[in-house]
Amino acid sequence: MSPMSLSFGLLFSLSGVASAQDTRIPAYDDQAPPPAAEEVAPKPKAVPAIWTVSEGTEAVLVEDHRVPEVVLVVEIPVGTYSPWLNAQHGVEAWELQMYDAEGALRARADALAADLSVYCEARTCTLELVALKRDLEASVALVQDVLKNTSYDKAELKRTDQGRKIGWEGSQTDPDWRLSQTTAQLLYTEGDPRLQSYVEPEKVLRDPKALAAARDAALRLPGRRVGFAGDLTRAEAEAIAATLLPPVNPVTPADLAPAYLPLRADRPASLIEPMDNLTQIYFALMRDGITLEDPNYPAFLVANHVLGGHFFSRLYVSLRHEGGETYGAYTRGGGGATASVYSLSTFTRVENKATTEAKLRAVLTTFHEGGVTEQERIEAIGYLQGSELFDQQSPSNLLSTTLTELTLGLPPGFFVEATKRASALSTEEINTFIKAHYDPAAFSMVTVEPEP
Repeated sequence: MSPMSLSFGLLFSLSGVASAQDTRIPAYDDQAPPPAAEEVAPKPKAVPAIWTVSEGTEAVLVEDHRVPEVVLVVEIPVGTYSPWLNAQHGVEAWELQMYDAEGALRARADALAADLSVYCEARTCTLELVALKRDLEASVALVQDVLKNTSYDKAELKRTDQGRKIGWEGSQTDPDWRLSQTTAQLLYTEGDPRLQSYVEPEKVLRDPKALAAARDAALRLPGRRVGFAGDLTRAEAEAIAATLLPPVNPVTPADLAPAYLPLRADRPASLIEPMDNLTQIYFALMRDGITLEDPNYPAFLVANHVLGGHFFSRLYVSLRHEGGETYGAYTRGGGGATASVYSLSTFTRVENKATTEAKLRAVLTTFHEGGVTEQERIEAIGYLQGSELFDQQSPSNLLSTTLTELTLGLPPGFFVEATKRASALSTEEINTFIKAHYDPAAFSMVTVEPEP
């Protein structure tokens, strides 16, 4: 018997078994009303506790005992935008402190099955550890030892230096990265810290003693925070926070804060960035985006979602679903702590350039002239409200949001309140914002395309 015959024979045999069992399956009336749902009181939303540990040090706790897991965060108030931190090679000093020469720190984290991450962002540098509650004492000791490490692994320093070089060279062959670089260069003045991600990185400092000194200086800056989330009490958090960090140095460097420069006023209406070996064209119809503290930020949340924030957005429908010119069309940026590049972006084959550019511009023009519909507003609000609820489910997410609000100087509950404000806006109010902000004359067309 062939394998196919055997398969069909087995299929029919199983069908017979299923038929024989059908008489034992109870019948259901699909027209009957569903049983009444059991009323369950909603779980009260955790309210972050915030207190001063000592001068220059603040603590945040999101207490949640549903899961025996603890999140511990150490955040210092300086990041990649800081001239001082960059001059001290503080980014690698912070990010590589868990790499001791013997590998003992990472081995201890592995033995605890703890997730230990150390990273720097624009305004902060962070150490974050996630571990089981039963390992809390050992986890705190590990964090303290990481923050005291002076034996930076020279092999890891060399690998990181080489990785920076390879990463930079690779970015030059990535058309999407080149598009982001070009739009940023059109928006920001040369020397602005917001351009830092788009310039060739410096070599990694390979002096463990100097790196440890830079890390120690950054760790002692006032304005630092210790965050806790999960299965621990206020008393436990207070005891840990009181002894976790060294004393603050009240004297801060003069060049600690980033110096943002005025946005460029000479942005051209269009710009082509040529690139070798391309078979596609990448588009960004861009302008400067609004900030978090702009009064129109809630209206922006709705408008941005409708225009390019989901699979059936205006951009997706026009450029993917209707014409198939691209696999992806979306909006990027906007709504940051400072002005950032905001763009309508897509990509297509070279032969589709004219059609795709015309459609991209037409979507913006139609959006500017007609705004959103009432149905689009309702759907966008539903998305925003659902996303906000989802973001509040995890104590670690709530801790992250609270730390972000504190870092940016935003009032507590800013993001929740922004969703509420967006939900209260009428279609007319949103369209008034769209009429002002989405004027095609304010946008520049940037493309990355093959060399002529």
